[in-house]
Amino acid sequence: MTDDWVRKYGWSSIDEFALAYIKGEVNQLSCPENKPWPKSGNKVLCIPGLKPFFRLHPPSGGLRSIKKGFNEGGDLGYRALPLMS
Repeated sequence: MTDDWVRKYGWSSIDEFALAYIKGEVNQLSCPENKPWPKSGNKVLCIPGLKPFFRLHPPSGGLRSIKKGFNEGGDLGYRALPLMS
């Protein structure tokens, strides 16, 4: 998605659309295909063709163990670095 794609639907930039979504002015990210698109003035309140998710590739080096938690040396769970005190 680019700024040009968002401009076709009345938004000045992706940032403006994202802020409107955060503020609650936009209820959904992607438009329904078979229904009329919701509008507010000259702005379409969703972006046609936008997928509300993204998919990640699996880790390139593989996983060590999915049976153990991260604290036990495995790959499951929260991986944040411990805070230095």
